[in-house]
Amino acid sequence: MGGILADYVFEPFMARSSTVQQALSVFFGSGNGAGIAVMFFVMGSLGAVISLTRLRKPIYDILDKDE
Repeated sequence: MGGILADYVFEPFMARSSTVQQALSVFFGSGNGAGIAVMFFVMGSLGAVISLTRLRKPIYDILDKDE
């Protein structure tokens, strides 16, 4: 799935000129590999946000209680 996203979504997006692409190219560069860098950043950010929001589940309350 990652290869398909990289080849057909993120790389073509970073190859075209647009306002968002120009803003992202400041951080991730432009040319070959810029799309995969954006994909890694997006997926990593989503993973971190999802992981942090799951810490609110009641099963993790045991970590806060004193014994």
